[in-house]
Amino acid sequence: MKKILSQDEIDALLVDSADEEETEIDLDVLEKKSKKIAKKKIRRYDFKHPELLYKAQFRILKFIHDTFAKSFSANLSASLRTIVDLETLSVDQVRYNEYMSAFDESTCLYTITSPVMGDALVEINSRFVQLIVDRVFGGTGEGNFYERSTTTIEQKTMRKIIFQLINNLNISWRNVVDVNYQYKGFETSPQLVQLTHPNEITIVHFFGMEFAGTKYTMNICYPYYAMESIIKGISTQKIRVKSVSEEESKKIKSTLYNSKIDFLAKIKPVNITIGDFMQLKNGDLIVTDHEVKDELPIFIGKFPKYFGRLIKHGKRKAVQLTRIYEEGGY
Repeated sequence: MKKILSQDEIDALLVDSADEEETEIDLDVLEKKSKKIAKKKIRRYDFKHPELLYKAQFRILKFIHDTFAKSFSANLSASLRTIVDLETLSVDQVRYNEYMSAFDESTCLYTITSPVMGDALVEINSRFVQLIVDRVFGGTGEGNFYERSTTTIEQKTMRKIIFQLINNLNISWRNVVDVNYQYKGFETSPQLVQLTHPNEITIVHFFGMEFAGTKYTMNICYPYYAMESIIKGISTQKIRVKSVSEEESKKIKSTLYNSKIDFLAKIKPVNITIGDFMQLKNGDLIVTDHEVKDELPIFIGKFPKYFGRLIKHGKRKAVQLTRIYEEGGY
């Protein structure tokens, strides 16, 4: 049986239908507004390369590796007896297979391992390895180095430098967690290094090294799954900046005191012909315009720092410092 509507029910339906018509009219306006809002709030997300780190975590990781770069740069400069600049360039998230595909068979890959964060990988440009070996054996480090596989002697020479790197890395991480990295192995072929699954995300820290105007590269790669719990914890954790202890201060001073530097006294230049130069032999005397009483500049490395005079100390020839070098004073 059909129900007959009362007048009140009919009025209520008419009101509802009027509201629906108004709603349809407002929907066009709302749709335009929603599109404008969507353009501002919606951003593209790459599911193949997910962003697993927050900005705060990036900043903390960069702080840790900036500290590492400063300490390792100081140790490396002392070991090579010259200034080596090392700085953090960037921190990135890449898949492991993409990271390894960038290397060829001449690269130097050092695997380090930690009981807390598992394995990590240190990649150093082979040209910089050759430079380090050249400096360690007394060279200038300014030769023409090229990409090639490292020799056994070069690998053994680099072992001491890698131990310094690991020690500086452990000290830098100690502000957050005691990772206690240890040396594990060395490889030149990327295919033989299985740090993690090829599709796993890794955190890569890229470093730039500069020596005598030439730039080299180095990077440290961490598998994300191995350090995930630590990374999540450091977003709100306060970094413990450790002050230098008295023992560490003594070690730093001892390293500085025992560092060797070039100390060179230059006399006035002598002009001779190429013919005379070709006829020079042992025992020949070259007469200069420099008198014994004249001062000569004393160079520390490439920079003049003092003035001095030629003297004899017992049976040895020596240089006596007379005054500090002033700009334009010679």
